Amino acid sequence: MIVIDWISTPDHCNFNRAFFGAINHKVANFFVFSEKLVIPGVKCEFLAAPESRLRRALFVIRLISAHRDLNILLLTYDPLLLPLALLFGHQIIVFEHNTTPEQDSWLKELWQRVLFRKVCRLAQFRGQYERLDAMGQRVTYIGSPLNQIDMKSSFRNISNIYVAPSYRANAELIYKYANILAGSEVLVKELPDGKSNIEPFSGVKLSPVKRIDFQHPKGSFKAILITVDSRIRGSGWFNDAISNNVPIVILSEKTCLLFQETFPDYPFVDISNLSNSNELEKALKDFEGFNGSNYISKHNNMIEERFSRLILDFNGVKELN
Repeated sequence: MIVIDWISTPDHCNFNRAFFGAINHKVANFFVFSEKLVIPGVKCEFLAAPESRLRRALFVIRLISAHRDLNILLLTYDPLLLPLALLFGHQIIVFEHNTTPEQDSWLKELWQRVLFRKVCRLAQFRGQYERLDAMGQRVTYIGSPLNQIDMKSSFRNISNIYVAPSYRANAELIYKYANILAGSEVLVKELPDGKSNIEPFSGVKLSPVKRIDFQHPKGSFKAILITVDSRIRGSGWFNDAISNNVPIVILSEKTCLLFQETFPDYPFVDISNLSNSNELEKALKDFEGFNGSNYISKHNNMIEERFSRLILDFNGVKELN
C-alpha cells in the first residue's frame, strides 16, 4: 500500500503522526508535499509538488498511475478533482476530513453521489458515516486517531488562557457564553487576511494569533473551546487537545453528540450545562486525574482493528500489499 497526502497542509502533522501510530501497518511509501509532514519511523518521501490546484491534481494522478497495482490511500484529497484520479487507479481509499457535504450542500452532494460511488471512503465520525451511507456511498467507519505523546512533558491548567478555532467558528456561540468566560483571554487563530472572524465582547480578551502552539510561553491552555457546529464535520482540535491532555469545552449541542460518539467515555465540558464562570472552573478541575495516555492506547487499538478488517475486505481477504 502507498499513502498520499494530496493536500499536505502543514497543520496536519499531528494528525498524520496519529494515523500511522494508530494503524500500525507497514506501507510501501508515504508521499507528502510539505517537508513539515515528514515523519520519522515511517517510510516517508517528500516530493516538491506544484501549488496550483490543477497541477497538484495532475501530479497526484501520475503517482497513482505509477503505483496502480497497489492499494492507494489518499490521506487527504481534493473533492473537486478526485474523479479525475479515480480514472487512473481502481484500488483507491480516501480518508474523510471536511470533505463530506452538509445537509444543505445539495450541489456537492449531487457531485459526490454521481462520481464518488466506487471509491472506498473512511469516515472519522459516526454522523459523517451516516451521511455518506445515506448518499449511497461505499463508506466504512474508522474513527479519529489520536497522537500518543509523552504526557510527562504536558502541562495543564497553568495559564488562564483559552483557545478557540476561528475557521468555521460560530461567533454567536462565543457571544452566548461570554458571561461564563468573563475575565479570561481567548486566543483566536487569524484568517488568511490577518484578521479574526469574531469581534471583541465584554469581559473577555480576544487575542488573534497566526498559529496555535500547545506549548504556549505563558503556560498550557486552560481549555480549548470547540465552536464548530456540526455532527458531520468534527475538529482537529479534538485530537490535539486529547493528545496534549488539555480539557475540552464544547459550545454546540450537535458537536457534543459528535464528540461522545467519536470519543466515548472521554471527559469534556458541555458549556450549555453551566451558568457561570465558577461552574466552569469546577468542571475543568474535575478533568484532573484522568488517564489520557491509557485512553489513547485503547482508542487507537480499536482504530487499528477496524483498519485491518477494512484492508482484508478490500483485498478479498488477501494480505496487505
